[in-house]
Amino acid sequence: MRRLVRSITTALLLAAAATAGGLAASGAAHAGPESYRLDPGETLGAGQRLVSADGQYVLVMQTDGNLVMYAPGSLALWATGTNRPGSIVQMQTDGNLVVYAPGHVAVWASGTSGALHAEMQTDGNIVIYNNADHAARWASAAIRDRNNTGQVRYSGYVQMRDVGWAHSEWPSLNALWNGESGWRWNAANPSGAYGVPQAKPGDQMAAAGADWHENPATQIRWGLSYIQGRYGSPGNAYSVWLSRSPHWY
Repeated sequence: MRRLVRSITTALLLAAAATAGGLAASGAAHAGPESYRLDPGETLGAGQRLVSADGQYVLVMQTDGNLVMYAPGSLALWATGTNRPGSIVQMQTDGNLVVYAPGHVAVWASGTSGALHAEMQTDGNIVIYNNADHAARWASAAIRDRNNTGQVRYSGYVQMRDVGWAHSEWPSLNALWNGESGWRWNAANPSGAYGVPQAKPGDQMAAAGADWHENPATQIRWGLSYIQGRYGSPGNAYSVWLSRSPHWY
């Protein structure tokens, strides 16, 4: 995964995490074994983890200091990129999820606030929810940089799981759209095909949202609906794509 680039804004969030939220205390509560959620005040120490309710997805605070989410087959889908041995992650009582390096140095933060908790979901998404109404406040699969194809792919994975397709369909979907567009939101073909799924014409993706031309998440949503309606699954779509020369689906 690409190294996390820290902007000035992120630096300010980390500073706020260490002051407003309080430092991670040595006596902090730890999430229960095989829990899927991290409640206010709870911590994951080195080697500890959250596990989705179906047992397929694991969020682990690695001993190298990187907080990583793994899908089946040890496929790393998301990471903080912190790499500070001995780090912990804490769901602070102020609602901020923070990774602390030794010496109580905040090295990553979600930037959230309120009465919140974090969940490792069965779709491979880590979501911070409001305790009162379960409204989502932050999600690891949200695309924060549309030019980062790693983030776009991860969003595609989670949306694929939300459709109801199994993890085993991911290699087909990944290969299909890697071949079509390289997972680039602005990939354009002289034929008129456009976006991550290479819709032709591109403007038919307006059915999924008015921001179809700029938003890869909208493009992915349309593309998955197209695959479901025409082929039934990414595996079927990819098989057809491979059988055609030049490739198309």
